[in-house]
Amino acid sequence: MRQKTMLKKKLCMGMLIMVLAFGMMAIGCDNSGNNGYTNILDLFNFNTGNLNAQALELFGRSQADFDAMVAAAGGGWQGWVIRADELMLAWTDRSLSNFNAVATQLDTWFTELGSSIEDGRHSSGGMNYDLVFYSVNSSEDGFFIPAGLMRAVFFD
Repeated sequence: MRQKTMLKKKLCMGMLIMVLAFGMMAIGCDNSGNNGYTNILDLFNFNTGNLNAQALELFGRSQADFDAMVAAAGGGWQGWVIRADELMLAWTDRSLSNFNAVATQLDTWFTELGSSIEDGRHSSGGMNYDLVFYSVNSSEDGFFIPAGLMRAVFFD
């Protein structure tokens, strides 16, 4: 009788483990901190090459100046994309010092009109650009924005 009880307990334990394993596979565990939101970087097909004529026009500077700005960020380069007549650039895994280096570089070329810090979002902007650095994970309009993301947008 005791053997039957032990066998029954082992069978129940085995079934419980199988159900838990299946549940974790089917549902999954989200450790990314994005709360199920789509990473905003997944929306864009970034180009990592030289700027084309339209992008250079939106940037308002030379390819050499563009390369200097990318280098000032210290790595993490994701690329550039044109969307809605704006040139957007993106870097990941950046720090506040990387943001400050790019902001300083932009201020030497264009006049900075203002800067702000709000909820871990550092921004600097001028007449034709906006530079933003996210020091904490964020979400906006249903999209996940990872900490360390830095983006610049240039427009006419």
